[in-house]
Amino acid sequence: IDLCSLDGLEAADADRYLCLAGIDDELLRGRLIRHATGDDDRAHPYFLGLLADAADQAARQNKRLADELEAEPSIESRERQLVSRFMAWVAPEIHDAIVACAAARSFDRSSFTALGQALSFVASNAAFDCLLAFSFVSRVGARDETDRFQIHLLLRRALERLAPDEMRRAHEALLAYHESHAADGSFDDEVEAIYHRSWLDPESGVERWIALAGGCLDGGRFERHDERR
Repeated sequence: IDLCSLDGLEAADADRYLCLAGIDDELLRGRLIRHATGDDDRAHPYFLGLLADAADQAARQNKRLADELEAEPSIESRERQLVSRFMAWVAPEIHDAIVACAAARSFDRSSFTALGQALSFVASNAAFDCLLAFSFVSRVGARDETDRFQIHLLLRRALERLAPDEMRRAHEALLAYHESHAADGSFDDEVEAIYHRSWLDPESGVERWIALAGGCLDGGRFERHDERR
């Protein structure tokens, strides 16, 4: 299977996607497609997937998503509105898990468990599987070749605006998690720790990036010198 990026979906393809997502109401599908359609007359795939997720969560709360959608002039403002509604409808423990993992560039079961312990949400296998079922969560890299996952960048940015205090606590927890693993010699965790430090304290983060880059450069020079000998 060849994977390719989609700029937008034609209405017929968007309708088929929503059918496959389990939305049987034809009128609701039409409303969701129009809400996800931008100035180019194509439905934004990420936004459409989030609408499908929101419709499912609304149904679980005995609400109709179509009744909650307000007319907004731009797709960006519609997106912010939808993320706010969606996060209000998900179960509290899933809400906390989404925000926590949105602070990470990527996450796995181990970091998910650590976040649950640090931020006091239920990090069970069932909660992890529930998180992975959302359309905005995808594997990092080729399918089935990694156990790491990531939350769509647009949702991460929206949550930074909607839940800044929760995001800060998640970054603090992830900084501690990756620093503990970096202390055992993990270079990848050292890089992730610097990323979270940069988010929390940009000046300190830049200093750490420069120190790490300098160390890598010195190491490379040493290896080249050793080879010439």
